[in-house]
Amino acid sequence: MTSPLPGSRPAHAITRRGLAAFATLFLGGRAGAAEPSSVLLDRAFAAFFAGWRSGDWGPFLALCADDFIFQFPAGPQAGRHVGRAGLAAMEAWCREHARAGNRIHDSSEILRLQDGEWGVVCDRGRGVIDGAPYDGLHAIFMKASADRIVEFREYFGLVSSNGPCLSAQPTEAARDTARQQEST
Repeated sequence: MTSPLPGSRPAHAITRRGLAAFATLFLGGRAGAAEPSSVLLDRAFAAFFAGWRSGDWGPFLALCADDFIFQFPAGPQAGRHVGRAGLAAMEAWCREHARAGNRIHDSSEILRLQDGEWGVVCDRGRGVIDGAPYDGLHAIFMKASADRIVEFREYFGLVSSNGPCLSAQPTEAARDTARQQEST
């Protein structure tokens, strides 16, 4: 505190505690609550790849928001799913991989990019999918908001024994889902 002049109101020194209290009041109690997007994205990617290795998707799913966007190019959850349906599709996707014993044991990161709330990891993964050897290239996109992951997109291609990448072909059910989403 500074000494007041006669007839004036006391002037208060600005302190970190005072600024923090003001920020908390101004931001509705959210000051400092959310970790930086880059830290959250790093945690989410680590949990995602750990899920592939172990079959335990719980730590990754715990980072996903209730209002979630899930986009995947093939299989039963193909298409773009938004809101609670997005989280349900992500959970079903994880549950099916765990149930089937699908694992990617070796994931070699090729590229990692982060820009604001978006993160992208490109990798080559090897393991077992549907009981058969798997070798694929992936581009995985995640979007962070506050303290949760709010969007997930994955694109992939299979690596043939000759070396070139084969694009993933959607199943007929995935094509039907895509047609239904386009008509709405």
